[in-house]
Amino acid sequence: MARDFLSEVYYLDTDQQRHDLYSEWAESYDADLTAHGYVTPQRCAQAAARFVHDRSRPVLDVGCGTGISGKALAAAGFSNIFGMDVNREMLAKAKELGIYRNLSVSEPGAPLLFEPGTYELIAAIGVIGTGAAPIDFLHECLSLLASGNLMVFSFNDHTLAEPEYMKAVEDRLGSGEFRMLHEEYGPHISKLDMCSTVFVMQRT
Repeated sequence: MARDFLSEVYYLDTDQQRHDLYSEWAESYDADLTAHGYVTPQRCAQAAARFVHDRSRPVLDVGCGTGISGKALAAAGFSNIFGMDVNREMLAKAKELGIYRNLSVSEPGAPLLFEPGTYELIAAIGVIGTGAAPIDFLHECLSLLASGNLMVFSFNDHTLAEPEYMKAVEDRLGSGEFRMLHEEYGPHISKLDMCSTVFVMQRT
C-alpha cells in the first residue's frame, strides 16, 4: 500500500522527520498534490504578477521543493527564477524542469545569505507554517526586501488556526515598514477541503 504522505506531513515534530519524509516523497510529490487539487501555487503566482510590472527581474522561490511553485511563477510570466530548498532530493526534481536560473541547497535554520534587495520578489509558497518553516522565517524573508520589493506567501488552514502566525503579519504591518497589497482566503488542496490565505506584502 502506498504511503499517504499528505496525512503525515502536518504532524511531524522535528526537522529530521520532515527531511526524511520529503526525501521519500520527492518522486511522487507533484503527482500526489496535483491529484488532490493543490492550487495555492497558481493563486500566489497570479497574485504576485499583478504587482510586479517587470517580470524579468530576479525572483527567489524559497522552499521551492520539486518546483511546483516555480512552474506556477513561470506560467504567470516570471522569467528569472532562482530556487532554494533544504532537501536535495526535491531539488533534483526541480532541476529537471529547466525553469530555474539557479538552484541552491540551504541548511535548516541557517540564515539566507544574500543582500537585501537582491530579489524583486521573494515567494514562500506553502513554506511557512505548521509542519514547515517557523514564523521567524517570515521575518527573515521580509528583512531581505528593499524598499518596493515584494513577498508572496501563504498560510493554510492548519497555520491560520495558530494565532502567532497572523499576529506576526499584523505586527509587521503595524510597524509601518510594510503594506499589504493582497490578502485572499481561498482553495488550497481542494479534494481535502483545505483552504489557504495568500498574501502579497511590499516593503515601503
